[in-house]
Amino acid sequence: MAWKVVVKERHKERRNQVRMKIRANIAAAETSLVSVIVPTCRLDNLKWLRKAVDSVLGQTYSNLECIVIPDREIPEETRAYLDRAAHDDSRLRVLPPPNSAGQARARNAGISAARGEYIAMLDSDDVAEADRLEKQLAFLKATGSDLAGSCYWLIDGDGGLIGRKFVPLGPRGVRNWLFLFNPIANSTVLAKTGVLKRHPYPERSSDVSGVFGEDYALWVTLARQGYHLRNQPECLVKFRVHGSFIGKRRGWLQFKTDAATKLKAIPLYNPVLWPFVGLGALASAGTRLLPQRVVAGLYRARGRARFGA
Repeated sequence: MAWKVVVKERHKERRNQVRMKIRANIAAAETSLVSVIVPTCRLDNLKWLRKAVDSVLGQTYSNLECIVIPDREIPEETRAYLDRAAHDDSRLRVLPPPNSAGQARARNAGISAARGEYIAMLDSDDVAEADRLEKQLAFLKATGSDLAGSCYWLIDGDGGLIGRKFVPLGPRGVRNWLFLFNPIANSTVLAKTGVLKRHPYPERSSDVSGVFGEDYALWVTLARQGYHLRNQPECLVKFRVHGSFIGKRRGWLQFKTDAATKLKAIPLYNPVLWPFVGLGALASAGTRLLPQRVVAGLYRARGRARFGA
């Protein structure tokens, strides 16, 4: 039908406009300092941490600082590596652990210490593509977003490619799916520094194992505050899926935490839809009570899903 052709052409024109803005911004972006925050803990695999840090320091976009912050005391071998790396590259800053443990507290301490105009996140077991910051900063500026994630590659413990994860792209797509799942992977995030300094990650009790989802809760808060959140279609990060990945996301505590976050997203939708959104949120959170094999299958199925803008 004619109207479909018109809509398609308008979407194509908008995409071309964004691409042109991105190309123009790539050349001008180098003046902005980007702070990349990499939290780590005593149980982290040193080989993976080294690859994460190397992927940051090896970016094609060089105006950056890499802030590594342990959430507690780390092994001597890890400390020695970080000291050597910081000596070799002054862009690497290693901060002391915060007063109490927890990944959210470590991230927030890194955010407080960040000197950059923008902040990027990278978990210590993930790897950034070499041109991640160059592309993502240009994209953030071209789209006028406050925070942007991206699609990402899935890798195994040895770094082998095992898949690709698609995510909702535009602000509407991100908002539409917030009540069902986390649409922005934390390791792919680049945000305006002011946004994260005003709205830090929610810090939950660190003495309970399995606590997770602080990033998801933060995205819901930012969406409710009216911030512009979106994802970039390119895969800019390699996200490591290892043996404990699914297990950490199952259980009663995980269900309660996930359900609370999803239910907080309800005000984002038309009040007429609130009962249905609430039921969908609880049903989605309830999958965390299913057997591990089923949860793994659902995770793989969502990874193959395609999302609109």
